This record gives sequence, structure tokens and C-alpha cells, in this order.
Amino acid sequence: MAEMTLTVTQTRIRLYNWLKKSCKGVENLVSFVCNPEVFPAGRCLIIFLLLSPVDTEKDPVFEIYKAFIKQTEEESIITVCASRSTYEKWKEMIQAKCGSDIDPQSIYELSLSEVNGTVMALGPFNQTSGRLLPSSDSSFVVLKQKDEDLLTALDILCLNQCENIYDENSSEFHDFRIKVEEEFYRGGKVKWWNFYFCDKDEDKPFVKREKYDSVKKMITSQLRASKDMCVLFNLFHHPGCGGSTLAMHVMWSLRQESRCAVLKDNTLPKAEVAIQVVKLMNLESERPSPVLLLVDDSKETENPYELVSSIRQAVEDHCNINVDDEKNCKVIIINCVRSHSPKEQYLRHNPSQFITAFLTKVEQNNFEKKLKELEQTHEKPENFYSFMIMKSNFDQKYIDKLARDTLENFDFSSKEARLFGFLALLNTYVAESEISLSLCEDFLGMKVIRWQEDSVMDRMKRYSNVLIIDKVEEWGGYKGIRILHHSIASACLEELERRCFLKVSDITMEILHCDLFFDVGVAKHRDSIQQMLIERQQKDGVGRELFSPLIDKIHTKEGRQIVQQIFVKASSRFVTSASIPQALARYLYIKESDFPEA
Repeated sequence: MAEMTLTVTQTRIRLYNWLKKSCKGVENLVSFVCNPEVFPAGRCLIIFLLLSPVDTEKDPVFEIYKAFIKQTEEESIITVCASRSTYEKWKEMIQAKCGSDIDPQSIYELSLSEVNGTVMALGPFNQTSGRLLPSSDSSFVVLKQKDEDLLTALDILCLNQCENIYDENSSEFHDFRIKVEEEFYRGGKVKWWNFYFCDKDEDKPFVKREKYDSVKKMITSQLRASKDMCVLFNLFHHPGCGGSTLAMHVMWSLRQESRCAVLKDNTLPKAEVAIQVVKLMNLESERPSPVLLLVDDSKETENPYELVSSIRQAVEDHCNINVDDEKNCKVIIINCVRSHSPKEQYLRHNPSQFITAFLTKVEQNNFEKKLKELEQTHEKPENFYSFMIMKSNFDQKYIDKLARDTLENFDFSSKEARLFGFLALLNTYVAESEISLSLCEDFLGMKVIRWQEDSVMDRMKRYSNVLIIDKVEEWGGYKGIRILHHSIASACLEELERRCFLKVSDITMEILHCDLFFDVGVAKHRDSIQQMLIERQQKDGVGRELFSPLIDKIHTKEGRQIVQQIFVKASSRFVTSASIPQALARYLYIKESDFPEA
């Protein structure tokens, strides 16, 4: 049976006409609406919307309220008032005549935008066309399309996200759900849809990491208790262990309390991002609302401090905050940081939390249960490799076997094999790396001879079981291809060296000799290659390693000559960058003690 929201609004009704003509009819209507055979208990919500004062208990609106209170539970009646004075008068009358405390079921002192959004939010979401955001004092506002279009840096999460888009009884929705779930469990990035599906099907909840409750509690505490207007909360995690997914899951659960958004592009100027965050904080309301901002896969803990400073400055420049609003004028940045030593990083930062590539017994049981659910709804869930890696508790034997099976009869002389080798190298040593589909098409010669319905994945069919295509928001936006999971990429590199005698240095030199990666196009490719060569990891203690993990590995296995050759070739590719020659000089000075050459 459908839910019902009945809104009682005020009109100027002459009392005489009301008593003579309408009173009895309204009482009959109220009696009909509240009949359990019409609307069962708990399925009907009555909203009294007071935009002007109710001055006397003989006012028809108050008479209607008394009619409802005789027929239904107090919890089913909500009061929404535009002003505090209107609410206080209404509250006094109800306490005096009905003996009820309506505070828990009342919202007041709202702008018209908040009144409109709140009434929409109180009804069934699947009947609401607008996207809703939480606002002050438990109210809501509608996020207008023109406002959302101007906040280009932010992917905004709404209260009714994913609602009212599909007919959820249609085959189209069923096929869409299967596709989205399959993509995620294979190794795609989590979408808001994944949480929505699990909320709709309570018997099949989303698999949580055990730190979920701790992270949610810490962030909630910062929202309620911190006196700082911008707080940086670091979440350190091993690559591929669900850190970003956990952060988004927490945001999903807090979307009714805070305005939530994901930063789409980490390369945008911080001052520009800060202004958009402050606009989101004040959108459609005279008072600010707290904001949760997810900065995903930041390379450093230091970089977001620039964003913190920019947000504080933007609040000072663009907001007039009074004492009553200070507690809600707040931004919590959830900074997801990939780290090879997350626990050590966590111990040095506060507030923070960490998760690792190790499942507790409870987590393992939850993954086993989820696999049984997937077996009922999906074909071959055993091929959802990212999910299976986590279910196996990151078992290296499972990952190594997958790499061996994928690389059977590998021939590096073919373009497809070389492209896969490039992906294995980049995905192992550079977080969030991929190769654009456009570059892949150029490399494979697909733009010269274009066969009908020919695609990169078709050409890479031998390896497609461990590949996925992602939409990348950074650098202007494009589609890129990558290996499903960091551990698969790393295992493939090891397998290539073990079985094919193809060293990491060979693949590195091959990519440095490939002009396509350095032509005008997606700048991220050049950035990723340079990062792979020179970016040093944080030590378990304070400071950084002396060289990048790639250079350390090549030095350990092959020595100075190969390292020097790679740096010299890289210098010819990055002619305007001093970083490559500086890295070579530091290498010669520290590793070889060759001071003249350095």
C-alpha cells in the first residue's frame, strides 16, 4: 500500500463559514484518512506547514490539528514553521489544550528554500524529483541543477542519491544493477549505486571493513565536537585493500547529517576548490551546513594542508558567521592516503585511522557470505578477481597463479604484450595510473586501420580478464585502461621476470623509447612516468627513502650502469625538468660515492 504525506497549509478562512460549512466535512475527511483500513499505522505522515501565525485556538488550522490528534499517534504529525515566533505560539497552544510536547516532531526558523526541501524530504524519495541536501536544524533544501553545474570540482552526494532514476521493477534496472555490481567486484571503482543497491536489499548488506564503525565514529565526533572550522582526517591504507570504498561508505551513511562531496580532480588549484566547498556549505540557506569532503588517493599527507588553509581563508572571505552558526560552519576533509606502511603513518597523525591488506576472521566470514550471495545473482563470480583477492585474505599463492595463467605464452614482441607490460609497470609503481584509450588505440595502430566495432579490449582479449576501463576525472577527463588490482600488476611483473626473463628495467627502457607517451596529449602519462622514476616513499620512521622503489629495485638487481642509462634516457624525455638530473646526481653521490660524476 502506498505511503501518504498530507500537508495542511494556512489560508484565511472566515470562522463563521468554517463552523457552518466546513468543520464537519474536515472531521469526516480526517476520520477517513486515519482509518487503518485506508492507511495502516506508520504509513501516513501529516505535516502542518505554518507560514504565518496561528493566534487563537479557534483558528481552523488548530481545529484541524485537534481532529488529527484524536485519530492518530502524535509521532505521525510533523510541524514545519517559517519563524520561531510562529512556532513558539503554536507550541504553547498545543501544550495547553492537548498536553503534548511537539519539539521532537518540529522544524522551524527556515527559509522558503528549506521549507520546500524539508516537505519534499518528508515524503517518499521515489516521488521526489529534486536532489536534496541537508540544511540547518534538520531541514533540507533542493540542489538546483544550475548550482550543481557551477560546482565543477565536486561530485555531490545527495540525500536521495540514485532515487527516482529507473523504474526499479523493470528489466532495464535489473540489467543495470548486474552490470554495476559486476564492474565493482571485478575491480572497478565503487559507485554510490553499490551502496544504494545494498540499502534496498537489507538481506544482502554491503561488506564492511571492520574499521568502518571506528572511522564513522571519529568523523561524527569531529563534526560535533571539534572547534576547528576545517579538520583533516587521514585514512591510511594499503593499495587495493578497500580504503577509498570505506571512506565513501562512511559518507553514504552520513549524507543526512552533512553535505557530502568527492573532489573530482586533485590537480585543481586549492583556492578554487575551497571557494566551491564554501558555496556548497551555504547553498540555498541563510545558515551554513557542515561539509564532508573526500580527497581520494592523495599521495601525501602534507598536500591537503594547503587545501585546509585555503578553505579557512575562503570561509573568512565569503561568510558572515555569527556565534550560533559557528558549530555548523565546519569542513571535514577525509584524506585517503595510499601507503606501504599505513599503521606507522597512522601513529604519526591525529586524527587518523588505518586499514591493511589483512582481514580479520569476522571480515573473512562476511566475504564468504557475500560470495554465496553473488553466486545466486551473477555468472562466474569466481572471475571477480579483486573481490576474490580480498576474500582469500590477499593470498599471494592465489595472486601468483592468476598472473601465471594470464601470462601463458606471453610474447613481448607483440604490441598487445608490450602494452600489457607497460600497464603492469605503471600500475605497480604509480598509484591511480592508467593508459588512455586514445593512446592505446594509437599504440596498437587501430586509428590507421579501423575495423568495424574494433575496440582496445577486443585487441587485448588475451589479458582482458584482468583489465578494466575507468573514467578518469583528472587532466580534463578521459577513459583509461588499467589492471584490476595493484597486487595483480605486481605479480605480473614478477612473473614476466621469472618466466620470460623480462626485467623491470627492460620494460622501463621500452616505455621511455615510446614517443606516444611523450607526445602532446594526456599530460598524466608523462607525469606518471616521471613519478615512477623519482618519487620517494615515506619511511616507516620520519623522512623519506633515498630513491623511488623502481630505482631501488633496478639498482639492487642490475647495478649502476642500467640505472644510469635509464636516467640519461629519461633526461632526454624531460628536458625542462631538473628533477631527473638531480635524482641521477643523488644516486651517484650516495650509492656509488662517485662525487666527480655526480
